[in-house]
Amino acid sequence: MIVTLRGTPDPALPFLLAMTNHDRRTPSFPTLPALARAIHRRRANRPIMVVDAEIECGTELQPRTVAAIHALNDEQQPVEFLGFAWMKGRDARTLQQALRTAEGR
Repeated sequence: MIVTLRGTPDPALPFLLAMTNHDRRTPSFPTLPALARAIHRRRANRPIMVVDAEIECGTELQPRTVAAIHALNDEQQPVEFLGFAWMKGRDARTLQQALRTAEGR
């Protein structure tokens, strides 16, 4: 999968959330907790599935390890793609823990 990140994320802010190939900007976050809070806002209290993925970004030669995030319906089936979270090569488990912490669990 090839994902084009729009805008210029601040390289000093290492956590990104790319929603689609057509995002007008790719938001950057200074910390993993800030990224988790942004995902919670986008999920709007819906259940989510977070899985490992690799994506190619524009002209980069190496794929990035990311977490793909999907909103789920009542039957626990994916119904909406919420985005890819890049966390400096960390995997979905890292994001899942940050999301639990942000929820207070």
